[in-house]
Amino acid sequence: MGQGTSDASSFKGLGEGGDDGFARAACGSKQDGQLESNPVHQKVTELHGLFRQLEDALANPKVAAVGDTYRKLAAWNKDHRWDPDLQSVLEVLSQEHMCPMWRRQALEEAYRLFYDDVAIRGLEEELAQLPEPPTSEDIGFRQLPEALLSSAAARQPVYRGSFEDQNACMVYRRRWDYEIRKTGEVGQPTVQGRSISFTGHSRYMCAGDVATKVAQAVLPVESCCAARETANRARGPFFLPHGGRAEPLRPPTAQDLRVGSASTVASNPAGPKQRETLEPLKWDDGMEVPQRARLVRFPPPRREG
Repeated sequence: MGQGTSDASSFKGLGEGGDDGFARAACGSKQDGQLESNPVHQKVTELHGLFRQLEDALANPKVAAVGDTYRKLAAWNKDHRWDPDLQSVLEVLSQEHMCPMWRRQALEEAYRLFYDDVAIRGLEEELAQLPEPPTSEDIGFRQLPEALLSSAAARQPVYRGSFEDQNACMVYRRRWDYEIRKTGEVGQPTVQGRSISFTGHSRYMCAGDVATKVAQAVLPVESCCAARETANRARGPFFLPHGGRAEPLRPPTAQDLRVGSASTVASNPAGPKQRETLEPLKWDDGMEVPQRARLVRFPPPRREG
């Protein structure tokens, strides 16, 4: 294979054992010394482990664990975004027995729903432990489903989503359907978790009859429809494809790093600036308004007396 790629078949079997579409066994189980010393294998193990930890923490509502794991995932993205072997890491990770794109999208949506649920409930201590979900710019202006952006999405017991492979050939398209369900007891004051389950997979043709017949005769279907991830299109902590408005990313040059470091020291020689503490909002009677990181709706007016 060419430079920057790896033989994904050498990783086949790692992380297998899960019947829900996500590898339950730890990615990178010991099989031989060559795999253990492979830097791509090590990175796949790290990233796959973080995805699994986040999903487990979301399924069992542990707010602190969810927040810590998401921070580690965002830090991993920042540290390895420009690694020359990131393409190989994503290709291995995209295999169905690992953590393919459809499941990473479901994981991102599960975190958004979990975060919104905490904000809606007004759980200030728990909300302070959760980083905000990736912004539109972070994910490369990828369009989010309207159902996910609805104010009622976090309240519903089940959210149904889908992922369509945009990296396949021009003739075939693949689609994965999944559900994100609330976990835990209903009606409890604590926040409920989120679990992901695979519901179906479909493949369909999207070209004219002539082109379809030619493709069937010339192109191998499985090879044509294989989800080939490209590192230069991946955005955000979950490494999902960017939207149409995203500008191409360019790695920082050595001069950019020197200028950025010098400007940081010159503008703030004493160290990082402390975040300014703002006064809390209060009602007319002096009672504090519960903090909400994301305003879903205005609070109803208080009744006097």
